[in-house]
Amino acid sequence: MQSVFDGATVSVNCSAPPGGPGFPTIDMTQIPRYGSTGTVAGHVSHVNPSQYSVAAYIRVNGFWYVKPTYADPFTIILSDGGWSLSVTSDTREDSFAAFTIPNTYNPLGNFASIPADLYAHSVASSVRHRSDRNFDARGKSDLIVFRPSSGVWFSKLSGGGPAMFNWGTQGDIVVAADYEGQGKSNYAIFRPSTETWYIRNQDGSTTVQGWGSPGDIPVPGDYDGDGKADIAVWRPSNGIWYVIPSSHPNQPIFMAWGGVIDGVQDIPVPADYDADGKTDFAVFRPSTGEWFIIPSSNPSSTIHVSWGGVVNGAQDIPVPADYDGDGKADIAVWRPGTGVWYIIPSATPSATLAQAWGGTGDIPVPADYDGDGKADLAVWRPGNGIWYVVPSANPSSPIFTPWGGGEDVPANIPVGQQH
Repeated sequence: MQSVFDGATVSVNCSAPPGGPGFPTIDMTQIPRYGSTGTVAGHVSHVNPSQYSVAAYIRVNGFWYVKPTYADPFTIILSDGGWSLSVTSDTREDSFAAFTIPNTYNPLGNFASIPADLYAHSVASSVRHRSDRNFDARGKSDLIVFRPSSGVWFSKLSGGGPAMFNWGTQGDIVVAADYEGQGKSNYAIFRPSTETWYIRNQDGSTTVQGWGSPGDIPVPGDYDGDGKADIAVWRPSNGIWYVIPSSHPNQPIFMAWGGVIDGVQDIPVPADYDADGKTDFAVFRPSTGEWFIIPSSNPSSTIHVSWGGVVNGAQDIPVPADYDGDGKADIAVWRPGTGVWYIIPSATPSATLAQAWGGTGDIPVPADYDGDGKADLAVWRPGNGIWYVVPSANPSSPIFTPWGGGEDVPANIPVGQQH
């Protein structure tokens, strides 16, 4: 599969259903809720089910385990392209991976990082991570605010009580993410005054990395697909993304995408839009409401979608996230003037969604707060410090939780907008 990412042409048998001839794909459409056993399921297209199988993995405590078992690593593909397997051995998975492999290839067993050999022998792959604002490895987004005046983080963890942690100072930008690949976010800040990143590691040590220039916007994400967030910035003045890939930090990535058009600055909206486990370079152009995306699985086929814009003088706020649970970030905006969320579900793009939640002055903070693998509609209200969440697993029972207020900055603001 790596050769495909590098732009090479590979030979694949696509002569039989499902889907007929075409570029092989694999999706994960179902994962168990965090803390429970259940089924991992998905769909494969454009390969012959008699010649290919699925190799599926779960990650627990930073280690990947093949499923159903080490001795039986193959999951059959049904004639309609469907595949599924039960996960009953553990309930603490923070990530899932699935690969379409030829039956002649024996997938590797358990490992700390997904090996290049597995990507090389697969014709399609899909990786899904649970919440990216999960500080306690419980598979659910936590309520976190950063108080700039004191540099204190106030955390209301889904798996326990409140916690306080001093990390940062006035003027710092919150860049919390899983930089170590352990299934939980690190406390981290980017200091614009010195263009320096300060990351609190899980073992108590500190990573300090100079990366960026004045005016850069921090855009951490897993650009190399190794399960670890990479230090990255986007420079509006020239539209270039500067990335330090954690898998090979001595070979930084530079990608020109976006910029300032007719005096209006694009907004970086990096996310995994193609479910290959890698963050894609993407920008939202507020003046026209256009989205420009480079899917990492097929970078020569860029995505251009018009969705959102400026309404009655108010600019829509981009809020990409996986609202339908198919492993792909959905294109979405939140309209401050009306509080309406407008979403294009990647699984059913013709069935767009519009739902009112929030209002003027609120800050949108979509994330998976209930651990069902889907991003929930949510806003944080600075005036009273209340988090208003519509849990996708039980939308008729919204959640209202007071946490923070005033000058605080919620850690769950979409990447690229914490500046």
